[in-house]
Order: sequence, then structure tokens, then C-alpha cells
Amino acid sequence: MIWERCCTGVDQVRQSRDGNASRVELCSHLELDGLTPSHGDIEASVALGIPVNVMVRPRGGRFVYSEEEVFIMLEQIEFCGRAGASAVVAGCLNDKYGIDVVATSRLVERAARFGLGFTFHRAFDLCPDKEKSLEELIDIGCTRVLTSGGAPTAMEGVSVIARLVCISAGRIIVMPGGGVTPSNVSRLQSLTGASEFHGTRLY
Repeated sequence: MIWERCCTGVDQVRQSRDGNASRVELCSHLELDGLTPSHGDIEASVALGIPVNVMVRPRGGRFVYSEEEVFIMLEQIEFCGRAGASAVVAGCLNDKYGIDVVATSRLVERAARFGLGFTFHRAFDLCPDKEKSLEELIDIGCTRVLTSGGAPTAMEGVSVIARLVCISAGRIIVMPGGGVTPSNVSRLQSLTGASEFHGTRLY
């Protein structure tokens, strides 16, 4: 089981490295569901020696981005690559809450150029047709997708997550997130068949 802890600062990353986390997702402004952290936090976190996946999201609100915002995200991805991050966490939706295949493909391609994995974040949970959206993310080349199955928590969305894990057939990692804790992760694993989990709690 891979345990990814969501961190908003270097101290939390250090705690995660010294605890039971397999890697961290580094972001800022968790009250906005996560934005891109500072360059300093990215560099300092990577230097701690634990794999760091960096949130790339220039603002809060809808996940529909302008050309200018996509450009900013591309630049942020390049910085993450040069800083030695393991992956980026990003994604774009269209006006109908489906995957913006064109914009997301550009982000994935830029990440791949710098040897970065790519996690499509929980914007996925807004997609009305999750099976279609999952296939699109596979075609684009995403490494993983973070999801609560469209429910408030992963436990409430467990049946959808299990279905997505089945459909993925190893082509993409389906990672449950949302209310995942050390106390319920084993049950989530048995119910979904997932192998990677995302949460804010370490113990």
C-alpha cells in the first residue's frame, strides 16, 4: 500500500518523511482545495528526500482555465521538473465539466518532458461520465487520478471507485482520496482493490 500525505508546508513534509508516508502531495491554501506552493517550499521539500508530488493550480474556483492560465501552469510544471519533484497534480475541465482533453494533454506532455508523473486531481469528481473521463485520462497519458468516486468522501463513493479500479485494468492508478485516514484505509483497500491512497492524516 502506498500512502500519500497531503502537506501544506516543509514541516509537514519532514513529519511525513519521518512517519509512515510513502510520498507527499505538496500544495498551499488547502482552504481553496489546494494551490501551487511557493518555489522555496518545493525546493526545500524535495531536498528532504521523500518523493514530492506538487499541486499545479494557479487559482481557486472552477477548473476551466484560460490560455494565459494554462501557460502559467506549463511554466510551473517546468519549475517542478527542474526542482526534482516526482510528479505534478493538475488538470483542466471544459464548460460541461468533462475533461478538457486539449489543455490537459499539454500539461501531461510538458510533465513527461521533464520526467514527471501526472496525477489528475479531484476535479475528476465533477465529471458526469466518470468512465468516459477515465478513458480520456488514460489516452492522454496520466499516471493516476485522485477521486472520492464523486461523493463527499471515498468511503461514500467506494462502489464507484471500485468500478473505476476495475475498468482501469492497470492502465492508470486510481487513488482514493477524501476522508481517507489510517483507521479506514485497510477497509477501503479491501473494498476497492486500490493500492495507493491519499489523505491529510499521518497516524
